[in-house]
Amino acid sequence: MHSQSVLDLESWLVENAVPSGGWAYYSNKSASIEPTCLALLALKNSKYESSKEFATAITFLESCIGANGIVVSPNGRPEAVWVTSIVLFTFVKLKLNASAISLMASILLEIKGTVTKSNQAMEIHAKGINPQVMGWPWSLNTFSWVEPTAWAVLSLRLAGLQDNRRVTEGVDFLLDRLMDEGGANYGNKTVLGKLLDPVPGPTSLCLLALNGTKEATNPKVYASIAYLKQSIFAPLDLENAFWAVLSCSLYLGDNPDEVVQIENAIKDLLAKFFKELSSENQPLGKSVCRVALAVLASKALVDNIFSINVGSNKVALRKATIPSESWGDWCKKIVRRLLIGGLD
Repeated sequence: MHSQSVLDLESWLVENAVPSGGWAYYSNKSASIEPTCLALLALKNSKYESSKEFATAITFLESCIGANGIVVSPNGRPEAVWVTSIVLFTFVKLKLNASAISLMASILLEIKGTVTKSNQAMEIHAKGINPQVMGWPWSLNTFSWVEPTAWAVLSLRLAGLQDNRRVTEGVDFLLDRLMDEGGANYGNKTVLGKLLDPVPGPTSLCLLALNGTKEATNPKVYASIAYLKQSIFAPLDLENAFWAVLSCSLYLGDNPDEVVQIENAIKDLLAKFFKELSSENQPLGKSVCRVALAVLASKALVDNIFSINVGSNKVALRKATIPSESWGDWCKKIVRRLLIGGLD
């Protein structure tokens, strides 16, 4: 599905690139890593892949990769390392800088979410999650969360590291965070004794990361697909709907009726999105991430960017070391643990 309207969205992305390189979340802002990666992925295999904007965006991302492989947003906190995963995914998909890919994959395997042990762990486990299963954090020296873990598993599997112990444990983490009824929240299942509602965004990323693994046949995955279909056929938010399309389209069976249903749903979602984009009353529609996801969703049935070939060449790893934690960061971590512990 590559209509003239979708081509117009690709053109919109190019026109709204930051002149110095990359994309911002919204126009007239400085470039950020997440929108830059999503825009590059959306423009893959388009006529704009050879454009100046595409090339300068790659240069921007390369400038964000540190000597140790950790990616840090410009003017961002150095401990906010989750973007390393999305840059790694983008570089492998676009077959970019092999040395940078090796650096990022190596350091990503060393980034670990904090685990809780002993009696406290058993108390948390009784509330629906296993806190001793390690995933990936948003920031260094903090707890594991669904979205950064999903991006890490996605990127490392794409890099041919699906059999690495960290990756298999990351898969276990994601399956653990899925609710029996379907869907995932951001990390926990309960707060103050109340069961949390699932959220489409982290659920979609979770299913994208699990696709192609043996855990993808778990009943919790099927229940999560059913949950996500609500976001496609009765959407409350188009961005969530696009994420749901990208994940659910990877789980379609041989039933041609399912394919037709999703195809028609994509057309309806894009029609709604074009109205949103042209409306002056809905500025959120002019988000680079939103536009990029619309483009990616339009291709989901024929060329899903999140489809992973497990036969991909394994990335060569090198020795990698996480920077030492400062005294100030240690104190902040303890405070965060106390605050989070009070919510359980």
